[in-house]
Parts: sequence; C-alpha cells; structure tokens
Amino acid sequence: MKRRRALRTTAEAYKNLADLYREQGKIDEAVVQMKKILELADKEPEVKEDPKVQEQIGHVYMSIAEMYMSKDRMAEAEAILNEGVAKVKTGNSEIASRLLLNLGNIYRKKGKTAEAEKIFQQIIELNSGALSGK
Repeated sequence: MKRRRALRTTAEAYKNLADLYREQGKIDEAVVQMKKILELADKEPEVKEDPKVQEQIGHVYMSIAEMYMSKDRMAEAEAILNEGVAKVKTGNSEIASRLLLNLGNIYRKKGKTAEAEKIFQQIIELNSGALSGK
C-alpha cells in the first residue's frame, strides 16, 4: 500500500510539473513529464489493471494529445492517441471511446473522412453493449 501511495504522489507531481510547463508554453517539457506517468504505470502491471488507473492513464494520453494539437502537431497527437487506445481498450471502454473520439476528430480535420467514419463507427460498436444494457 505504501508503494502505491508513493506511485500516486509521484504521478501527481509529474502532472503538476507538466501543468507548470504547459502554462509557460513549454509543451515539449510538459509532454516529457506526462510520459513519465505512463512509464510509472508500465512498471506496475497490477496497478494498471485497476479500472480507475486505466481511466487516469487514458486522461494522460488525452492530455498529451491536446498539448500536441494546441501546437498543430497532429501527427504526434494521432500517434499518442493510437497508443492510448491500444493500452486502455480492453480495460476501460469509456476512456477508449474518448480517445477514439479525439482521434476521429483529428482525421476529420485532416480531411481523412473515411478514417474518421471508421473511428466513429468503432466507437458506436464499442458502446453498443452498454447502450443495450449488457
């Protein structure tokens, strides 16, 4: 339990440092700090199986993608969203759906309508069980 609290506090410190860098316009430095959170999670397999941790990891991926998008670095945003979907898809369909929505919107902005359509259909399928009460 002590280790888990230390992990949580360390991840929070990385996030706060990333926020500080982001406020200063230092996007690359902020991204480095956010990726350190992902590295922490990768080292702790039992922790990343937790649905709450999966959700938090998904938010880290979204935050990184938003930073890239704020600087019109769409290819990097696309890559990090794809990585995030691959990491959380099986453990948390809600957060995977949010990541996919962002990815679909990137495709739409880039004029890749077929890819965007495919992503939006994937989200609908991913959530069909929850919508039907299953």
